[in-house]
Amino acid sequence: MMQGDLEQPDTVEFDTEAAAPEPARDVYFCRVSLLSNGKTEYFRTDDQTIKRGDIVTVPDGESTTTGVVVSIDRYSSSTYPQPLEDTKEIIGLTK
Repeated sequence: MMQGDLEQPDTVEFDTEAAAPEPARDVYFCRVSLLSNGKTEYFRTDDQTIKRGDIVTVPDGESTTTGVVVSIDRYSSSTYPQPLEDTKEIIGLTK
């Protein structure tokens, strides 16, 4: 390289279409006692109107079932009781 010549820096390309990681957020986990078999399982919800004792509809394999909410707790991403991707979401309150 001769004096006065400037070396060009490497070009960095950014993938602008790649999804940014989802920010950590608090999630409500509900323990629901399933009426069909008595098992208690975690489900998640964004519905802050659901309370302990409510009857809710939840996914159950290829169909749905109902259950009683026995507890509701809010967890941060570092304290989730089980992986978020393994936790099904409450479909809604049963009328």
